[in-house]
Amino acid sequence: FPHGVAIAPDGKRVYVANMESNDISAIDPATHQVVAPIPTAAGPHRLTPSPDGKFLYVVNTDADQLTIIDTAQARQVRSVGVGRAPYDVVVAPGGAVVWVANAEAQHLQAIDSQSGKILATVPVTGSPHGLALTPDGKELWVANFNTDSVSIVDVVERKVVGTVPAGNGPHLILIRR
Repeated sequence: FPHGVAIAPDGKRVYVANMESNDISAIDPATHQVVAPIPTAAGPHRLTPSPDGKFLYVVNTDADQLTIIDTAQARQVRSVGVGRAPYDVVVAPGGAVVWVANAEAQHLQAIDSQSGKILATVPVTGSPHGLALTPDGKELWVANFNTDSVSIVDVVERKVVGTVPAGNGPHLILIRR
């Protein structure tokens, strides 16, 4: 049950989160072949690479974990416990902070990408599903499924600075650069 897809910054790998088999398929886009299945915790859902492509961050919805994968070794190097039902993940420009949306916990978490330490927990109004950073990295926009809204988070202050009404059940969000 493939669920999330991410492309390495250099374009040499495509990563697919497979929720039912609890792994990531690392695919060579030139040959269209899986080069490495990478085991994760239960329910890998969404994933994103670090800006330098050395790490892959995977939220595991069924295990309430963030898995950090070393892409060169194609193996897990760290697992971080997060809130209930992590649904999406983004990495701040520069790669120092990873943001996780925890749908059932109704909050976001800012996590140090090196240590795995949770730096902040930011409550939002209702089941955060999708995350997107503005091009300058100053704001994190959050699609809140249960409240039909989008929260805007100041990433420096780590707090909600605005909420915008949206259509029924916003799921994912995209900000064009």
